[in-house]
Order: sequence, then structure tokens, then C-alpha cells
Amino acid sequence: MVRFHWHVDGGQSAYIPPAGIAGQNETCPAVMGVPANYLRPHAIRPIGLLLAHGADADDWDSALMRALVERFAAAGHIVMRYHCRQKEARRQRILERALESAALSPLALASVEQWVVVGYDNGARVAAAVAAKTRIRIGGYVALSYPLLEPAPPPPKARAGALPPEDSEGPLVKLAEALPLPALFITGALDARCPPARLGQVFAQAGPAAAMDARGRPPGPGRAAGCTAPIAEFLEALQRGADNGEAATLRDCALPPVTAVEQVAGQAAAPGAPAALPAGL
Repeated sequence: MVRFHWHVDGGQSAYIPPAGIAGQNETCPAVMGVPANYLRPHAIRPIGLLLAHGADADDWDSALMRALVERFAAAGHIVMRYHCRQKEARRQRILERALESAALSPLALASVEQWVVVGYDNGARVAAAVAAKTRIRIGGYVALSYPLLEPAPPPPKARAGALPPEDSEGPLVKLAEALPLPALFITGALDARCPPARLGQVFAQAGPAAAMDARGRPPGPGRAAGCTAPIAEFLEALQRGADNGEAATLRDCALPPVTAVEQVAGQAAAPGAPAALPAGL
């Protein structure tokens, strides 16, 4: 049984028992980053972040994840991350429980109005699945180097003889159908698993916000550069939309639309040329 304890003022702790997961016996650690001044009124911003690591579970404490926690917790956001070595279907269920526990924690319950799920590598695929089915209010989706061309795992109850998926477009399509959200894709001009041109084709009409790494390389566990600034702009645009009474809406976002992804990729190939890309599911 996983136990969630939250530190509160006075050295005490509050305990929230998570919902049970059938067959789950392994303990999966999770850590919630909070602003240093969290006890002050209005210190916690109304958007929380949930981070999902990639195929290597140890990346949950990589330079990339630490940079995201430090940057956005310092900016007033609650940031939840977890560590799970199990198969992808199980990781979805545990990530969903981590989100529920964070959202129901004493620190978030009274302050956080919506959550943004952020996934790296195949953690972006896991995050898309969780965002599509969770009962917690999701305001946006962020994918760092989404494995677009990597075959997704077959569904747990796939029909006998059914062909496995050829790529990972399916989770994005399901997310768009279940919960149309502002989304942000951060990739690189040379990202073999998430080519900018293919990303532009998937969202040719009006797609998610996308941002491009100007150096032509995709995000990685040891590389946070090129990730924090687009995510910060994405969150600010979401908040501007919420302040204007427009739930799950990007307002006056400075990032270019994903339909311009090929143009941005070309700019990124030029040495020293800055490039950044968003749009809407």
C-alpha cells in the first residue's frame, strides 16, 4: 500500500489514502514541489503541473525534471512527479493516482484550479492517456519529444489477431476526442521520433501549441535548455485565458502555431537562429 503524507505547518502531517489499484504491491515514490513561501496568502498559483518521466524511470530525477520543478515551483506552481519502473499500462494508472493525490492534498485543494500534464519521451504518451480519462480538471497538455513514430503498446484488451499500432498518433487522437485541450509540443528539428513535418501533418488544421529547440536536437534528460521558457509562456497564456473566463484556452500566446512547424524547423537549422512554436487540439 502506498501512503501519501503531506507536511503541514507545525511539523505535523496530513494523510490521504489513495484509491486501491488491483494487483499493485510495489511502492512507487512521488514528490511534490511547492513554492518556498507556500504559507503566505495567494502564494500558490491556480495551475499545477504533473510530470511524467520517460522509459527510464530514473529520469524522474534528471537534470531536465529538476529544472522543471525548480523553475515552476519557484514561480508559485505546485509540481508533482513520480517514479515507476513498471509497464506502460500500469504507469498510466499510477500516474493518475499521483495526480489525484496531489490535487486532493491540503496544499492544492484550496488553491489549484486546473492541472497541466507534462510528459517526456514515452511519458508524454502516458500523460496523454491520463489526461484523457482523469476526473481531475486538466487545463493543458505538454509533450517533450513525443514518440510520434514509435509504435504504441497494444491495448490491454486488444482483439486476437489485431495488428499492433504502427505509431503513437492514437493517444493524441483520443485525447483530442475526449478532452480538447490547449497543448504544447517541444521537439527538435532533428528529432527522429517526432519529425516536425509529421507533427505538422497530424495537426494540419488547428493543432496544439508546439515549440522548437533552436539547436536542432530534441529535449533529453540532461538538457533542460529550450524547454522551460516555452512552457512558462504556455502557462501564462493559459492563465490569461482563465482570467478572462475562458477555461482551457490559450490567450495571446507568443508561441507560433504548430502549422508553422516546417518553417520553424528550417529556421532552427540555421546556426544561432532562435525558433519557437503553439496552436490548439
